[in-house]
Amino acid sequence: MSSLCGKIVELVRLRGVAGIGDLLVHACAEFYNEWRLGITTTHWALERAGLPKRVTHWYGAVPYRAFRKAMGSIEITPWHDVFLDCGAGMGRACILAAMYPFAKVIGVEVLPELVDICRQNIAKVRHRLQCKRIEVVMHDAVSYKLPDEVTVLYLFNPFHGTGMKAVFEAVRSSLVSTPRPFTVMFLNTRFFQEELRQYSWLTRVNAFTFSFASAPRGLDCVILKADPDRAASVTGDNGSVQ
Repeated sequence: MSSLCGKIVELVRLRGVAGIGDLLVHACAEFYNEWRLGITTTHWALERAGLPKRVTHWYGAVPYRAFRKAMGSIEITPWHDVFLDCGAGMGRACILAAMYPFAKVIGVEVLPELVDICRQNIAKVRHRLQCKRIEVVMHDAVSYKLPDEVTVLYLFNPFHGTGMKAVFEAVRSSLVSTPRPFTVMFLNTRFFQEELRQYSWLTRVNAFTFSFASAPRGLDCVILKADPDRAASVTGDNGSVQ
């Protein structure tokens, strides 16, 4: 309750009383989409699983409208591109991605309880999805070997530090092994700006801030394109080019 009150106070300070209306609109949109799909993908405490805060971030599902806006910022080749959600949680992003004509959608999640919920949610809506090939893998995303078929990597505030470096190194290694067009959809980059600058083989092609009431400062989103040739030329941990 105190956290909610704090958000409301900050919202009023930043946006005025009109911000309360925005909060209600956002809450109604989230509730409506959950009800329409018949799924539950709301908050879940990572502390319950004992995951280290130095690597992982809090669990939170991407706002429905933010994901759709991000998808509108990329180009996909129907029935060819493969989408990977790194930290799939309860499956919201996997479900929303499967509403587009991907050849396959993969969700990687380390927590058994969330994997079960994710699979249950997908089963409820599978008949409504364009992409029927959805695979949920129970694995630590930090040590997960990126399949060479993946062409779109989705990240929503999953982890940082060594965890983030391990994921991008897996991407780089995969691109060196199997050069291909590759897109990174990264939502909520507030904590990762410095880290992203380290990867010279990634080029920012689009960026926007999604404004919604429960995040008064907005949700930053960047779309990155990978260059396999530059990825093959990097040296050291910071991804600098030789």
